[in-house]
Amino acid sequence: MKTKLTSTVMRRAISVIALMVASLSVFSQQTAQELDLWTVQVNNQIREYEQQLGLSNRSHTIVTGSLHNDNNEWVTMDLDADEKYYILGVCDNDCSDLDLKLYSSSTLLDEDIMSDNYPLVSVTPNADGQFRVNVIMAGCTVSPCRYGIAIYKAD
Repeated sequence: MKTKLTSTVMRRAISVIALMVASLSVFSQQTAQELDLWTVQVNNQIREYEQQLGLSNRSHTIVTGSLHNDNNEWVTMDLDADEKYYILGVCDNDCSDLDLKLYSSSTLLDEDIMSDNYPLVSVTPNADGQFRVNVIMAGCTVSPCRYGIAIYKAD
């Protein structure tokens, strides 16, 4: 009887350990993807431009993505009324030009389409709502290029 009980406990323990190892493997793969070389470059550039531009009050989670040269995609965010926001874009070391266009519904509110890799747009919404940023990869030498978008409330 004791042998049968011990055998059952051992099988359950081995099953639990196998499940834990499988979970760690998935977590490690996900972490590796999130922290690849290009994402690290983007995060470093966000910190660098935060310091250069005096941006310190990040209000949203950083959004990252990747785009091929001359492609674009939309990033949607909720912003509060009567708060001034700055939206910073950066891109990896293979990118020479990233552009941002900020919209409320179909109305263009601000854009930074200068030939640089750190566009900055701003807005002070009159009402709470959803806003969209069109992220445009205008200059990418080795596609796809990774980008990051960080949103800050004015201090």
